[in-house]
Amino acid sequence: MKYIKIKLFVFLSILLVISLITILVFVTSDVSNAINEKPFSFPVNENGFTYGSIKDACSFETEPDLILAIGSCGTEGYVYAMELYGPMPNSPEEALEIMKQRSAEPRSIPLYTFDGDTVIGEFIIDPPSFELYD
Repeated sequence: MKYIKIKLFVFLSILLVISLITILVFVTSDVSNAINEKPFSFPVNENGFTYGSIKDACSFETEPDLILAIGSCGTEGYVYAMELYGPMPNSPEEALEIMKQRSAEPRSIPLYTFDGDTVIGEFIIDPPSFELYD
């Protein structure tokens, strides 16, 4: 009986080690693939601007120059990121000042074709829906 328990223990130990090695190989392989995966490359128009959907960007810094948008009349086009976001603040205090200066009214920016030159409509940006407290 003791011999059978030892055999069973050895068998289960070997099975456990094999399972752990298999899991480790798969996890390491997935992590390695994620690390080696190239970031999405946006197409570039004839003016040198990247264009596409922000869904394909992996961070704010990798967003395209021209962002896919739907205009006020349902027209699909692109807006310049710099026009959409406005100036970037350098500090929290500067960010609050920019927010205070923004109008409570919606603002519009041009909607372009992918070339970034041809205006095909407008994109409406609604004001923030929160209050700033001093």
